[in-house]
Parts: sequence; structure tokens; C-alpha cells
Amino acid sequence: MSAHAIPHRVNNPRIFRRVYLGSGEGEEPLREAKRKRGKIAMVDPVYRRHWHKPALFTPFIKQGIHVHAGTYRTFFREMIRNRQRASSFFLTMPQYTLSSNGSSLRRSRVFDAQLIDLIRTLPKVLTLNGKLVVTTDYSSVIELFSNNAPSHGLIMSWPTKLSERDIRNGSRDTQDMGLVEKSRIYRFTVKRKLLRKN
Repeated sequence: MSAHAIPHRVNNPRIFRRVYLGSGEGEEPLREAKRKRGKIAMVDPVYRRHWHKPALFTPFIKQGIHVHAGTYRTFFREMIRNRQRASSFFLTMPQYTLSSNGSSLRRSRVFDAQLIDLIRTLPKVLTLNGKLVVTTDYSSVIELFSNNAPSHGLIMSWPTKLSERDIRNGSRDTQDMGLVEKSRIYRFTVKRKLLRKN
């Protein structure tokens, strides 16, 4: 068992339906898990601070959610080792948290390198028609994906601005972004580029 995974008995799925990267308080994964439509994982290094309080994770474990107290890197390595894939990854990146000491993705050359590494590894953990959905108010994130996705066999959709309704119905991070940058929160998807048969 991974050192980053909460020790509990769950089936080891080959396909995760949804994986939330930087899932925070986990309200969105919990809501989705209750729909019983497939296996879900939540990934956040902040969970390490609460590892000694397993009761905090009981609601997620009861719903069969895979809880990973590490970064996307450690989770991707776990997926590759277990030959797992995911249909959808979700990454919400508010600008105002990127400089926080507690963030696993800080805006710097290290931050750029980590995002590029995520892009590089993504094809190894996506299903054939899988996708990464990114929500951000940070234009540099959009630019970085646009510049690097094609060289790693990925295609990126045109970023669309979220409506006020989308923001209200979004995750806690998306709602918090709406308090700061209601006029310019964007969402885009990244998918594997499928080769056409001759």
C-alpha cells in the first residue's frame, strides 16, 4: 500500500471515473461519490497534516473514495505502478493561493516545471478518451498549457469564461475565486490527441 494512501479496504480499480487534484475539504468528491457512478480519488498533500486523525476521513472512506495524502506526482506514480487510468482529472488553480507556503504548486520556475511535468505525465494516466479539466483565474496557467500540451500528444480546448451560475455551483475554490475575480475565471480541458487511421 502507498505511504500516501489512507489504510482502508477498497477495491483497487483499473479506472478512476474522477480524480480531484488539490481536493481540499473534499466537498465535491463526496458529492460525486454519493451518485455511485464509479470510483473516485481525492489528492492533496494537506491531508498529511491530519493523518493522525483518521476519523476526519471516515465520510470519504464510507463512500469508497480513494484518499491520497500526496502531490499529483506521487499519485501519478502510484497509478502508473498499479497500471491505473482515469477518465477525468479536475484541477482548480486559484491565483491567490499559488504563492502560499502550503501550496504544492507555487508560481516560480519550480511551479512551471511542476506543471510541465504534470502535462508530460498526463498521457500515461488518462484513458483513451479521458480529459483534464482546469479551472483558473491565472492567465499564465492557460499560457503554459497552451505552449506545452501539443508537444506531449495533448490537445487543449479554447478557455471559456465561467458564468456567475457556474461559479455559484462550482467547488469551494471556484466560489472563492468568484469573490476575487468574478469577471475572469476560465475553464478549459486537455485531452489526448487521437491518431487518425489511414
